[in-house]
Amino acid sequence: MAASMDLPIIETALQGWRDAAAAREKMPTLFWIAIAIMIALAILHVLLGGLSFFSFIVSVIFGLAQALALTPLAIAVHRFVLLDEARDAYDFAPGDPRFQKFFLFTIGLDSWRVFLVLLCTVLPVVVIQVVLGALVVALFFGNWLLSSLVLALIIPVITVFTVAAMAASASRLFAAYADRLGRPSNLYPRPAV
Repeated sequence: MAASMDLPIIETALQGWRDAAAAREKMPTLFWIAIAIMIALAILHVLLGGLSFFSFIVSVIFGLAQALALTPLAIAVHRFVLLDEARDAYDFAPGDPRFQKFFLFTIGLDSWRVFLVLLCTVLPVVVIQVVLGALVVALFFGNWLLSSLVLALIIPVITVFTVAAMAASASRLFAAYADRLGRPSNLYPRPAV
């Protein structure tokens, strides 16, 4: 069954989360490695974040490092959704053209439909992170380091699953717009669950 050109925005975002959950079931090692790397980066960011003069530069560098670290996860989820391929390995290959395309995708967007699908995929997580952040800060009020470290352990886990859901949603969009993009039209994503 070919994918529709007019994918419903909210349903595609929800399907992205279902696909991410299915990918996590098939590739647990990949997800655990991505979570461990993200936690390590978050803790390092907290420890270096105290440098107020360099805090903006440090944040930009860590944002790029996170995108780079999550690219293998995004590629694996993309291949899982489009090809039903479950490769439970963390393949960090920055020289690979596919890796470079996904890295650039994690930094920027195009069309409005793509933007809205990805926004609907990530918006609930943003709300959860804000509420969770407020709760942790309130719980550890006055202890900036402890609240930052607790968030550095929790937020990366949420981020890994969010990136997987965004990659799955993007894969469904890729299949729907394959003809317009000049890609093979015989791409059939995994059946929606």
